[in-house]
Amino acid sequence: MENSKKTPILLFGAGGHARVVLDALDCGGTYRALLCIDNRQEHAPFHAVPRSDLESALRVCSRGVLAIGSPAIRARLEKEIGQHRVKSEALS
Repeated sequence: MENSKKTPILLFGAGGHARVVLDALDCGGTYRALLCIDNRQEHAPFHAVPRSDLESALRVCSRGVLAIGSPAIRARLEKEIGQHRVKSEALS
């Protein structure tokens, strides 16, 4: 599917696990990563914006996928982004 026809999605995380999720998005036909959100930008293998910019990002896109490898951090973030009414998507 043409990239412009794919549904935009926010990618929470910008580390190694996020790179794998990004590859899966690129191969799939449904979603395209609109923006990566991660506070640890200095360690990210690609550009990300801090979580403090989440409100601005949500004005453009309300869907997201957690691309965090650590179960503890992923669980904490799931609660945090749920408060912002982000629609969490499952990739298949």
